[in-house]
Amino acid sequence: MPSQPQGPPEVFISYSHEDDEFKTELVKRLDILQDQGIIAHWHDGLLNAGERWNDEIVKRLNSSRVILFLISVDFLRSVYVNEVEIEHASRRYQAGEIIVIPVLVRQVHGWTEKPFGEITLGDLQALPGKTKFIKNWKNRDDAFAEIAAGIQSAVEKLVLNIGTPPARSSSPPSGVPSTFCPERDEEQIWSAVAERRRGPRRGSRAGVLERRHRFG
Repeated sequence: MPSQPQGPPEVFISYSHEDDEFKTELVKRLDILQDQGIIAHWHDGLLNAGERWNDEIVKRLNSSRVILFLISVDFLRSVYVNEVEIEHASRRYQAGEIIVIPVLVRQVHGWTEKPFGEITLGDLQALPGKTKFIKNWKNRDDAFAEIAAGIQSAVEKLVLNIGTPPARSSSPPSGVPSTFCPERDEEQIWSAVAERRRGPRRGSRAGVLERRHRFG
């Protein structure tokens, strides 16, 4: 298992840009947990101009202790999500390094049968409870409150298991686990998605948002 960075466990949000409104509402709740020093969180909207966006996403996938999948039809059909984010999460989950939580955003048939390593996504406990998608809630604040509480509970159990309480700091972890290998990941990722991408590989936030929007 890779060495863990100092600070609160990092939560990575994997989502389709078609679900940006749901991601934004979720982040508001995660901000509260981050301010309390319970978690740090990251999503691709936090990329800085000039960063190599693909490398940074892979780095965060490898440093996070919790990964959230915002489930919707666009999430499940996204090329980048499937071939990069779900693939990385699957490998780390099978190695026992992370917690993966499906967050049910928009109703979609068949998500429970989506392969995830040796299991399916339906084998993972989802939020909110009773497999009710956020969009179907009459009061979405209630749905997001239940999700935030579930994430906090999962993180507290994680911290208890590893025996080190999170530092009371809102700073995201800066360390990169020993399993991160830029050359290896670069080769694997671009062999999978190169034919599906067009245009220069720019590192700007505008560039990554354009690409993520195009491919989900």
